[in-house]
Amino acid sequence: MRIHSEAFWLPKAGNTEEEYEDAFWTSEPDNSNSESFRCAIADGATEASFSASWARLLVRAYCEGKFDQGLLDGTLTDLQTEWVQSVGSQPLPWYAEQKLLSGAFSSLLGVTLQEVASEAVNGRSVSWTATAVGDSCLFHVRDDQLIERFPLTHSGDFNSRPVLISSRQEFNHQLANNISECQGTLAIADSLYLMTDALACWFLSAFEQGDKPWKIKHWVQIEKWLNGLRRKRRIRNDDVTIVRIERMLDYED
Repeated sequence: MRIHSEAFWLPKAGNTEEEYEDAFWTSEPDNSNSESFRCAIADGATEASFSASWARLLVRAYCEGKFDQGLLDGTLTDLQTEWVQSVGSQPLPWYAEQKLLSGAFSSLLGVTLQEVASEAVNGRSVSWTATAVGDSCLFHVRDDQLIERFPLTHSGDFNSRPVLISSRQEFNHQLANNISECQGTLAIADSLYLMTDALACWFLSAFEQGDKPWKIKHWVQIEKWLNGLRRKRRIRNDDVTIVRIERMLDYED
């Protein structure tokens, strides 16, 4: 399968790039031609400390296949240990040490594309599976129609207290009941959009009003467009991350 991907991120208005707390990762370079492809995004919670580093650990682990046996296996414990060692390796003021005890929190949305044998589509097709915790969202567009919304389906579903993955095991008691999974098939020219919560909420709101927000003609000037949405208060001032994945015609077709 031949996949094209592109990503864009922007910190909150008024913040520096160093204060950006989302994260994203892909397993293959752009325009790759392979049997599998992984992508993940995460949204580190602003209220907690060191959430950016926790979000980066989660997306990298997903794209390296470390969650293939599920989010609740030993990998999460290993990542929690790595996080503590990473953020605790430097001297911290007393208030930061207290924050460290409270842990970091992040959403996670991971998507895996896999080429599979199929008699109906020239001997092969591409399936996708997605896993999500929290309010980062996936949208699947085919033939100019939105055919999948995951894990949230309406703009009113967003709230200020989503269940997130914590870097401290004692705060993950609700995690097992809040892991969502979804799957589908990616046809040639289909697009998948992965978005963190602020942009995903805007996307669903625009769709509910009859617009086609996947027609993102703003890719060339996306920063200017997003800042315009912020000035008009049409989108919450938050870190923004979007990854678009498109299946392209295979080289040999």
